[in-house]
Amino acid sequence: PPTSLPPPPSPHLPPPTSNPPPPSPHRPHRPRTAVLGDTSDGLHTFASKQGRRVGEGDYAKWAERVFTALETYVLDHPSPTHFKWPLFPPSHKAALATFLGDRYIVSVTDKSSATLQLICRKHYVRSLVADLHASPAYYSPITLDERDAHYASLNAMLASALPSQNLRYDTTRADAYYAGTIKMHKSPPAMRFLACSHACPSVHISLLLTALLRLLYHTFQRVWERDLPDYPVWVCDQSAGVMGMLHRFNARQFPPPPPPDAAGPSTPPPPTPDPATPPPFATPQARDFTRLYTNLPHTLIVDALTNVARVCFEFTGRTYITVSIHAPNPASTDAKPTASAVFGDGAQPSAPTRSENGRVTYYHLSLDEFVCLLRTLLAATVIQFGPYLVKQICGIPMGISPAPFIANLFLAWYEYVFFRQLPHPAAADPKLPDPAAADFTHAARDTAHACLVKRSIFAAFRWTKRYLDDLISLRNPWLEPLLFNTSVFHGLRGIYPPELQIPVQSHPLPAHHLPFLDILLITSERAGFSHITTRLYDKRTQDAFSQVRLSRFVHSTSCVNTSAKRNIFVGQFRRLQRVILEPANFIDEVAEVMSRLAALDYRPATLRAQLRTQVSRWPQLFCLQRKAGLMLAERIDARFTDLLAAGPP
Repeated sequence: PPTSLPPPPSPHLPPPTSNPPPPSPHRPHRPRTAVLGDTSDGLHTFASKQGRRVGEGDYAKWAERVFTALETYVLDHPSPTHFKWPLFPPSHKAALATFLGDRYIVSVTDKSSATLQLICRKHYVRSLVADLHASPAYYSPITLDERDAHYASLNAMLASALPSQNLRYDTTRADAYYAGTIKMHKSPPAMRFLACSHACPSVHISLLLTALLRLLYHTFQRVWERDLPDYPVWVCDQSAGVMGMLHRFNARQFPPPPPPDAAGPSTPPPPTPDPATPPPFATPQARDFTRLYTNLPHTLIVDALTNVARVCFEFTGRTYITVSIHAPNPASTDAKPTASAVFGDGAQPSAPTRSENGRVTYYHLSLDEFVCLLRTLLAATVIQFGPYLVKQICGIPMGISPAPFIANLFLAWYEYVFFRQLPHPAAADPKLPDPAAADFTHAARDTAHACLVKRSIFAAFRWTKRYLDDLISLRNPWLEPLLFNTSVFHGLRGIYPPELQIPVQSHPLPAHHLPFLDILLITSERAGFSHITTRLYDKRTQDAFSQVRLSRFVHSTSCVNTSAKRNIFVGQFRRLQRVILEPANFIDEVAEVMSRLAALDYRPATLRAQLRTQVSRWPQLFCLQRKAGLMLAERIDARFTDLLAAGPP
């Protein structure tokens, strides 16, 4: 192919000629060749590769046709055209960067990462500095020399406790940096602060501990199931765990709730447990662990996770864990190392080992070595913001990879300890002794009654789930007096340490409506029993988000790969199928997704075909209603047609 190409089209395209023809009522077909070139430079590359299939004499004409098609597409379609087009020449780009750098910080919007915001630089700096200085319980100022000495002491600790593992904190890396995103749905807009730790000195040890904690996380759930078979584990990884609890709750057929407008105190005192009756009605409630990551004391983290690791080692009968660190793919420019962990078999090797090809390193860690790594990681958080340098002395930064596992296992241990107060299995069905019996004693009667009371209290805690720092309880009048382990209620000590803050979530919804994750729970009466149904809950539909531009789905002409775009509707259908129990709400939400995708140039015919396929693949979806005559696909299609006629959302 020839070495020269026609010049790319000007980024400032001329306006159409005078007296343009009237616009066509049908949108012109999008040129396939134009979509493949997302910039003028990219189009040059594309043309160079494709030109190998074109004869030398025809190549220049072919390339010119590509550029012409792209210009035509841009002129015939309203802005934006969803191309990464070079709107500014290099000199203008440099001027814009200088302008932004002197006046603004560019940040993403909280809950809408595709939306950028310009934040006044002075306001941004003052907000972050104020947060660092206003939290002496979390951050302690240090100097650069103190920082170097601190990392040296941590590396010395590792060298002493793990002499053969060759693990250390890489002080050549930059420290974690403090940053903020803006919450535009708050009035006035507020800041969310983050300690970005993805490339700090602890990145290698964080990767190793993440794999190890992931293994403990799944093993500890098996320990819970063995020791507490009648009480499902609270922690869940997605909303499916909550939906499973709702199905069990509805099948239990509790007495119906009182009318929504029934008078009564907003915070009634906890009722007296009655072993002869099910727990009395309590309004479902959701709670949020305020600043969970930064409120976890280091000493309590070490104690809780040490106990978790100990019971997991005892459960498996092993004495060490093998962590495999896989080197990044050398053929990739952005690949990162990955890690996995398993419980080791046999005698613990004294030093790390490598695979035959040298790309995998195996670390073999005992319980004591894990605790040492955890202690040093908690102490290794140094955060920099401009000239400010602080050490985090309480909590963990959200940016490190093991943070979710640390928080989950920390809370799970306290929940496990709470349930371990259950009476001994030998007293599974205690009965009050007969007063007429010859061996009757008042002490035996009181002991049996206390055991029955405790079991009736624990029964109410079956209907509880937690997703990281969000807690939901369906019918539990005794959660409030047993929330913290500093209180005792009927001989039972509470759950969480008092250092945590766990307020009830507030929401502007009617009574008996409770939002949790992406689920809206609605408590009502059905056939004389308490019944909870669900709809989709999306916080972004609230009035507070009305002035925030939200990008839910990528455009059909975006540079995301075709397979991902093709599966958007399927993924959304499966999500809605999982969390919605009301057929009418399901019909509306699926049609809304189809309408939003159609507004982004996804073909309605393709969306309708995907809809029919998904409905036919899931015959159990609303099977009773469909058996009674509900034509699910037809109803969704009709609603979709109405939304198309009404215009884009």
